[in-house]
Amino acid sequence: MPDRRLLWITLLCLGACFSGHDSSKDWDSSGEEPVFPVRLASPSRAEVRDYVRTNQTLEADRRVDVRAEVDGTVLQRLKDRGDRVGEGTNGDDPLLLALLDDRELGFALEEAQVAEKQARGKLRELDLAVQVAREEHELAQVTAQETKTFLERAEQGIKDGTVSQSAYDRADFAHRVASEKIDTSAPAIERALVGLELGRVAIEAAQVAVKKAAYEKDKARIRSAQSGVVTYCAIRVGQRVSKGDRLYEVADPQSLVAFARIPVRDAVRIRPGNAVLVHSRTTGVRSTGKVLRVAPTVDPDAGTVVVKIAVEPVEGLSPGLYVAFRIVVGRRENATVVPKRAVLHDEDRGPYVFLIDEKEERRDITPGEDRGDDIVIKEGLDKTDFVKHDGAQPVRVREKDDTVLMPKHLMRRDDKGAYVTVVERRARRASVVLGYDREEWIEVTEGLETTDRLVVEGQDTLTDRAKVEILPE
Repeated sequence: MPDRRLLWITLLCLGACFSGHDSSKDWDSSGEEPVFPVRLASPSRAEVRDYVRTNQTLEADRRVDVRAEVDGTVLQRLKDRGDRVGEGTNGDDPLLLALLDDRELGFALEEAQVAEKQARGKLRELDLAVQVAREEHELAQVTAQETKTFLERAEQGIKDGTVSQSAYDRADFAHRVASEKIDTSAPAIERALVGLELGRVAIEAAQVAVKKAAYEKDKARIRSAQSGVVTYCAIRVGQRVSKGDRLYEVADPQSLVAFARIPVRDAVRIRPGNAVLVHSRTTGVRSTGKVLRVAPTVDPDAGTVVVKIAVEPVEGLSPGLYVAFRIVVGRRENATVVPKRAVLHDEDRGPYVFLIDEKEERRDITPGEDRGDDIVIKEGLDKTDFVKHDGAQPVRVREKDDTVLMPKHLMRRDDKGAYVTVVERRARRASVVLGYDREEWIEVTEGLETTDRLVVEGQDTLTDRAKVEILPE
């Protein structure tokens, strides 16, 4: 019984050993080690950048809404959606978009002009009234002085007995009337001056009314405040529009911007002036830009920050186009980069690549018969071996009808006999530390030298220390 238990334990141990064997030892039924075909590349040096990526719709930074400033009926539409506005259009009025019927406004302007003329005529009358009042006042002053002199003489005549009482009374009455005339003519001048000032105010009001009427009439000519392209048009001939209605939008397609919403974790790395790479997947066009402004506040609901990006205008980019942005937030020169497809990932051990280790060794052989350019190798080589070929890739030994063949010119002889130089190449798994990520390349900050040879094709089936055959590029 103890012997049977020992037998079972031995069998279990053997099963465990076979179940945990290295997959790199999975040779075929003939017992020969498999050879994995691979293609290689060397790490290179390049400038690498770190990006914050986002997508957003392009907008025109310089755009204006054109609204009706007066009520009216559309008489003529000069510009429609897509038309150019600005220099070289509409003759002397390059920003003109449409015309409203301005006849009513013209009548209002004429009425204001007539009212201004009437106010000017009234002002002349008031000016004349001031002159008359002043003349009457001056005449009253002269008359009062004359009657005063006559009264003084009458008073002396009373004393001398040469003037009767009735003559004196008449002189006194005349002087009092003249004095009263002075008292009434002075206020008349003030009233005339006030009237004159009111007349001048009326003139100014009339002039304002004329300017306003002319302004209103001019607003029947619908204009844009800037040059650009019509991106919106909402009028037709004969349509009645009201003051405040949105009639047009004019945008400058050269002033491209985007307002990207960036998560806070990325926004903290962005600064005004950062370079931006722009790509439209729709048109295939690429351009550049820069960060203009990073909002100082965070959207509490979305956890994002608005970043304003200015885009260099190129053909194929226009407002409304959805594009991809890469905001440059870091840059390193002379970094080690490799093709991204060469890097594999292990959940436990992290990213890794396969490098190639190469070893040469002398292999004594027993040659057989010649077969044209080939020679039969009786002993010393397997069909998985590679023989060194000066100035070229090592030549893989061939097998035909269970016979190992190799090119005859690769065989060497010395005092020990026939031999060849066998080249053995094996894949070596190497852990790496990754850095900045590019479109097709990725930076490796640790784990590689530029002299290393890196597997870039066939690595998905490789295992550590597997034998490889390097395919031509």
